[in-house]
Amino acid sequence: MRVLKLFGGLTGAVVFWAGGALADDVALILGDIGQIAAHRSDTSATSTDFAAPLREAGFEIIQPKNRSSGNMRLAAQQVETALADGAVDRLVIVVMGPLASSDRESWALSNGGGGASSLNAGVTGISLGALSDMAKTARDRAVILIAPGKEIDTLGNGLTPGLADLNEAQGVTYIVGPAEELVEVVNGGLLEADTSFAELARVAPEEVEVSGFVSEQIGLMGQGLAVDAEAAEERGFWAAAQAIDTQEAYLAYLDAYPGGAYESEVADRLNFLQSAPEREARDAEEGLNLTREARRGIQRDLALLGFDPRGIDGLFGPGSRAAISAWQRDQGFEETGFLNGNQLLRLREAAGARAEELEAEAKRVQAEKEKQDRAYWRDTGRTGDEAGLRKYLQEYPDGEFADIAQARLDEIEEARRAETAREEREAWDKARESDDINTYEVFLADYPASGFAPAAQDRLRQLTEEARDADIINQAKAEEKQVAGGSVARLVVEKRLAQIGADPGKVDGKFNKKTRQAIRRYQRLRDLPVTGYVSRQTMVRLLAGG
Repeated sequence: MRVLKLFGGLTGAVVFWAGGALADDVALILGDIGQIAAHRSDTSATSTDFAAPLREAGFEIIQPKNRSSGNMRLAAQQVETALADGAVDRLVIVVMGPLASSDRESWALSNGGGGASSLNAGVTGISLGALSDMAKTARDRAVILIAPGKEIDTLGNGLTPGLADLNEAQGVTYIVGPAEELVEVVNGGLLEADTSFAELARVAPEEVEVSGFVSEQIGLMGQGLAVDAEAAEERGFWAAAQAIDTQEAYLAYLDAYPGGAYESEVADRLNFLQSAPEREARDAEEGLNLTREARRGIQRDLALLGFDPRGIDGLFGPGSRAAISAWQRDQGFEETGFLNGNQLLRLREAAGARAEELEAEAKRVQAEKEKQDRAYWRDTGRTGDEAGLRKYLQEYPDGEFADIAQARLDEIEEARRAETAREEREAWDKARESDDINTYEVFLADYPASGFAPAAQDRLRQLTEEARDADIINQAKAEEKQVAGGSVARLVVEKRLAQIGADPGKVDGKFNKKTRQAIRRYQRLRDLPVTGYVSRQTMVRLLAGG
């Protein structure tokens, strides 16, 4: 029988297990309870905003009674003990700032951590790396939500405010963003059984980044852990063998579970580990000490050369290994899926040469397109008549003179309003406000000879094209969240667009109508799918220099 007790040092705040075979869903919240004012951010979100929906979903809530390092550590230790006892199915960890980071690790700071340095950060805070290592031992699924919070400017040597690149643990899902948006994620999908992690990433607020284990089929609450205890134990044994990743570990699994569910995967992995060339290749790549950013660069180079790594995330999964193998085959190297120093140099040189080729071709195409754009404007839009302006915008919706053409059409429409009957004006205003296919079709049916009919027909055509390309646009939108979801990445995109003359407007890390127009213009000139969103393919071309 499972027994819940209160830990004396954290009275009323921490729950732990005194034994029992059944497992719980558990949430560890390192939030703002008992936090000093100097460390509180301007966010309206609190620990309670996370705890309430998690508790309603059946999670046992564990949180320290204040933000002292001792109580924070004791709370984490209670979860660690429950994990070691196999008493945790699903695990959610909420970490609210402030945070401090070195070039290798990040910490959630306690009330006494304002002056922490790299030498004592582990004493005055909780390591996010340690929380990750703890989370990956959950029996079922684990999610870590991180709200960086307020930046502390009194940190000592070796530390900077905020979150460093996460060293993500296998099988753990990471969700990072402002606290209010994370509360929105918790309430808006994380706790729903039919929402996968990938779907959660697609619908998450713009400032939220979802990484790590992001499955299309599995979410936190979906496809729950099987009741079969033996199957659960075998999954745990298999996960441990994968984490250790040695021949001895996989052989131990076969001894414990002859004919087990993962027998074929074990055979494949043993074949690899027993293969000297591939083992040496892996060791050679490990010797390069590639940072996550360096791995992102390799993935961009592969994509630029036509070998799709299935993501530009700095994590070498099956997609990246397959892309490396394909490139090695193309170059006459032995196919190992791992890079050595000479191959890395060859890859960079080839990608650099390809980027120069694409840039030169893009400039040639751009010059020709701009010439055609100006000629078409001279023939259609320069005189300022409505038909010519609309004809120009239909051919060049993001052209050099598109803003001028649209401004003139707006003036024509405004002048026409004074000449139009009230009933017709109101019908047109209703269509513009609804801005959907059905409303424009109704307007055109009721007023086929209206002076607003050309504008209605133009917008109807645009919406019809968008509906036809909805799948492509939605895919690009989802990819943009992954590769350019944060303000820093968006600032890089805007700077690149400005450098090549695409005119994204103000370079501030915030995408607006003018930025979308610049992205479409860039995509159209480089024969990329024209969506107005920064897809992986678009990001690769931008960062490659063209």
